[in-house]
Formats: sequence, C-alpha cells, structure tokens
Amino acid sequence: TEDPEMSRLLGSAKGSFLSELESARLLRSAGLPLVESVLVNSLQEAEAAAHRLGFPVVLKALAPGIAHKNHYGLVAVGIQDDEQLRARYVQLEHRVTEFGHDRAAAPIVVQPMLSSKAELILGVSREANLGHFIVVGLGGIHTELFDEVVLFPVPTAADVARERIKASRT
Repeated sequence: TEDPEMSRLLGSAKGSFLSELESARLLRSAGLPLVESVLVNSLQEAEAAAHRLGFPVVLKALAPGIAHKNHYGLVAVGIQDDEQLRARYVQLEHRVTEFGHDRAAAPIVVQPMLSSKAELILGVSREANLGHFIVVGLGGIHTELFDEVVLFPVPTAADVARERIKASRT
C-alpha cells in the first residue's frame, strides 16, 4: 500500500520541487542512509548542533523556491570552529534576506561535513507529456558546470539503470 505521508509530500510538490527536508524524509522512509540534518532557529542552536555533530560542519539555508542553494551562496562548507560558524551563519541569514525572504521562511540546517571522492545528484524530474525520469550525475557545483547527467524513465528495471549509470562519464 502507498504511504500516506509520501503521497502528501509528493502532492505538495506539484508544479515545483520538494524541499531538501521533504526529499530527505522520503529517502529515509525508503531505507536510504543520509547524513544527519539538524534544523536550527538560532546561532546558539547551530553552535550546539555543530558541537554534537562534530566539526567540520556544513550550513545550508533552505530558501523557498531555490533548488541550487550553492549557486546562490546559501551553502557554507568546511566550517572548522565556532568562530567560522558564527561568521558563516550571519552571512547565510543576510543572503536569505537579499532574496526577499523573511529569515523564518528559510530554515538553516547543520550537517556533518563528510569527505568523499565525488558528490552525486540523485533525483526525480517530471517532464510534461513524458512522465517521470530518474536523474543521476555529478552533484554539487558540478551538476550545472558539466551538465552531465543520466536520465531514464520511471519505471526502469534496476539492471538497466545500473548499466546506464556505469556507461556514463560520471
């Protein structure tokens, strides 16, 4: 049977996209492991979250209507200590208001900074008159820079998806 929470979230995204927090909730409900995200409402809460998660951390401002946060200066990575955290938190608050949002409308999330060899994007896109497609490619700033993603229709057999991804430059 279909999960009512998943249906509600997917229904709320018609004509737009799910927020990072909504997407994470769906992925977790599907059993995918994700980095811990702590939603904070103040600098003091951000400091407490960073100490609990351990430095280095990432800060993200989740401004409504902005999918590519890094492109708009809404992501601060590699924060090593309280001093950097305070400065970057204030910068993110300022960036949010530059886009005309009330700070309360753009939650800030603290996440641990994980090291990796590559950052990937995995998503679902809906194309009018064609349906839904899985999107896989290089993530972060590389998504727009290289515009190198693999698309395949939903549903697609797992072995077909695996082979398409293996055959890509990514």
